[in-house]
Amino acid sequence: MKTGSCYRIQSYLEREKMSNTHLRLLIILNSKRIGITLAGCKDYLAIEALLELFASILPPTTKGVNDKRRRFLQLVFDPVLFACSAQLIKILSSPSTTDWETLSVEIIATLSKSDITFPQPFKITSLQVADAFPNVDNTIYLDNKGFTSNIDENGTYETFHIPFTNVQKIKFNAIASSLYTVVTVHLTAFPIINPTAETRNPTRSATIVFEIANTEKERFIKGLTARKLGPNIASSERKASKLNVDLPLDFTSNGQSFPVSPIWFDRATALNFHVAIGKSWAR
Repeated sequence: MKTGSCYRIQSYLEREKMSNTHLRLLIILNSKRIGITLAGCKDYLAIEALLELFASILPPTTKGVNDKRRRFLQLVFDPVLFACSAQLIKILSSPSTTDWETLSVEIIATLSKSDITFPQPFKITSLQVADAFPNVDNTIYLDNKGFTSNIDENGTYETFHIPFTNVQKIKFNAIASSLYTVVTVHLTAFPIINPTAETRNPTRSATIVFEIANTEKERFIKGLTARKLGPNIASSERKASKLNVDLPLDFTSNGQSFPVSPIWFDRATALNFHVAIGKSWAR
């Protein structure tokens, strides 16, 4: 089942006035399909949306429902599909928090450790795109399509995506007497922060810059190589001074077939997945 099927399930549930019994039957029947979809999905945004749907049909941890929740988790996270099945079931059987966003991050991190083709999260201390400095989350993801990170745009969390097709060269510069490495990604498309900006600085570089921990550099390179970006990694490294500025994000199109401008997603889009069925298991 492709990710689009999740949208079809949601649309169906919203159209039909289903009884709780019928709804739960549909949920059980589709639990394995959700697992199959998640196991084959390598796109961060799609996984994030799929996990929102998953959260809306996940039985609660209330008394008398825990067994039902565990059976559901076992159906979704089949060990045949997930090498980290046991870890995922443990995380969700007795969650340490009720905050789904925190749990979602933990799920993706667990998936990333089990299979390098899943989105790989990296903590960053800063993020700069050309001469702009967005209010960025402290994590950047390498998924199957590009670099992805969440930013706070005027009080609304949105997602910024940089396609790998825009990547020209990637350089690593060690910072003297520091625990961090500067990553500079040279791009083929001119980066911007505000797509509606009236003026642009023609002298600014088409680059994004961020810092990762030295201990994460090897895993970062492995992630790039697994995504066929090995040839784009500069062979030489040099010492670098501390970043002059914090860091920014955004693109314009250069006419390539794959989207080359930043892809913005309203987080509310993903949240729409659970509107129809969020409380069904509690009844």
